[in-house]
Amino acid sequence: MFFHDANHVLTGYNTILTDGEMAIAGFEIGSGCGPYVIAWLINLGAFAGGLVAGPRRMFRAFVRGRRTSSIYRRPESRDAIGNLTVTQLRSSLGLDHFDAVPTLDDRLRFAGWAVVALLPVLLAAAGGLQVVRSVMGGR
Repeated sequence: MFFHDANHVLTGYNTILTDGEMAIAGFEIGSGCGPYVIAWLINLGAFAGGLVAGPRRMFRAFVRGRRTSSIYRRPESRDAIGNLTVTQLRSSLGLDHFDAVPTLDDRLRFAGWAVVALLPVLLAAAGGLQVVRSVMGGR
């Protein structure tokens, strides 16, 4: 939670689900969640929701994340990170400047992560349809 909450402060994304939480997911997928499997899983779920609720916002946040270092991969302890000012940390992560021009690589990686995020949703929906069909007698 520390890194995720710190990213909200550092990026300025709010904590409203359909706005800030989905955008921060795009940002964190773009910058990477390091070895934190739970962060990857939670962010992929929010990323999938963001692809439906605001795909352009997700893409911008993803590209912004790709242009920064990840707080999840910082070598310092959480205490040491917590002792840095917001300005110092924003600067060291590259958040104090942002090149908004997406590259072909950005687009391809975004598409790849979109498939990874949406595949479980699509598989679950297909399974649900199978259940409905079997209950309705194969119609």
